[in-house]
Amino acid sequence: MENNIVTYAPVVIPTLCRFEHFKRCVDSLSRCIHANQTELIIGLDYPHKESHVEGHSKILDYLNNGITGFKKVTIIKQSKNIGALLNYYQLLNYAFNFYDGIIVSEDDNEFSPNFLDYINRGLVRYNEVDEVVAICGYNYPVEMMDYSQKAYLSHNFSAWGCGIWKSKNEKYQAEYTPENSRKILRSPIAMLKILAKKPTLAISLWYMVRHKIILEDVNRELYNIIGNHYCLFPRLSLVRNWGHDGSGLNCGDYDNDIYQKQPIDANHEFDLNDEISVITPQFNKRLRKFFGDRPHDLILRTCRFIKRKIFS
Repeated sequence: MENNIVTYAPVVIPTLCRFEHFKRCVDSLSRCIHANQTELIIGLDYPHKESHVEGHSKILDYLNNGITGFKKVTIIKQSKNIGALLNYYQLLNYAFNFYDGIIVSEDDNEFSPNFLDYINRGLVRYNEVDEVVAICGYNYPVEMMDYSQKAYLSHNFSAWGCGIWKSKNEKYQAEYTPENSRKILRSPIAMLKILAKKPTLAISLWYMVRHKIILEDVNRELYNIIGNHYCLFPRLSLVRNWGHDGSGLNCGDYDNDIYQKQPIDANHEFDLNDEISVITPQFNKRLRKFFGDRPHDLILRTCRFIKRKIFS
């Protein structure tokens, strides 16, 4: 099999108090091929409120008992709460001190046995392809079994288990700051690109500027669309997400069964030797329907937003 892996990227997981999710995530990773050649880097934040204490204590006990199945396990514990975003960035900076490519995951993911194989081979294959900026292991719950290729390229981005490169990430972070978000919102050319490719991103962009925050997945999709960059996705998802239960920061308590029961690949290896192209209009149309990104969906969302502002 080509795409030979010389250095195995570490897996970085920030966590706080979701013990059941975190344990499921780590256990599934430990069953992946190449886990015994992979460093696991865990960032444990400190409880911010009383409701975090029990879950945090369970994770702490789990870590203290020792995690097996990996080449190395590195645990970075915080003595005070630093928040999810800073915990995430600190882990990235730490990992990039030692590796040119890393794998990032939230703590509520469950992985296929070939997840590490796929990500590492993707990092090798697209290392020198500037247009490809991430290798995403999750694929959305849309029908793609009649799609002939094993993977595809898309402007979309999913943080539910992805591989990124140090050099490409530095370029992205330098360009996509809160100040840059305001510039995009004021740029007619940039906004036309966004509205043509994924209209609902315009609402998310406005939300980020209005509340002076950074939504990593939104930022990366803006970067992809405006700069014509791509992420690699598998046809069949290699990740199942358990976070739509109200326990996380960004995923609400809705449609949980869609994600918890989503089929994922059961193979132990992933062959990336075949030709891979940008997703076809046919399948992109299915994705846009799933995201609610069709023109009439945007009109409905805008009307609901205006209604809330007027009558709330």
